[in-house]
Amino acid sequence: MTRWTTFFSAGHGVYRLPSLPYDRFDKFILGRLWAAGRGVISHDSGC
Repeated sequence: MTRWTTFFSAGHGVYRLPSLPYDRFDKFILGRLWAAGRGVISHDSGC
């Protein structure tokens, strides 16, 4: 038997598993995934 997991949309074309904990850097990780290697996160990003 296969167990199905529901994914939640975290952004345009990016999904997350609800069983994984949230992190204070999630917004930066989401930005990096969404950019697909076409951008950088500035040192002045506020983390």
